[in-house]
Amino acid sequence: ETMAKEKYLTEEELVNILYNDDSGDELIPELEDSQSESEDELPLPEIDTPIP
Repeated sequence: ETMAKEKYLTEEELVNILYNDDSGDELIPELEDSQSESEDELPLPEIDTPIP
């Protein structure tokens, strides 16, 4: 059962493992801040402009 669970990891688990493995706890908030800023900066153009 343990091996089966390890085979099917959720994206959250993989991200957690990758970040924790590289002790990248600082990277997580940084990335979240960058994404939030980008989304808040250009929310209308992204929604208004259809992506081909």
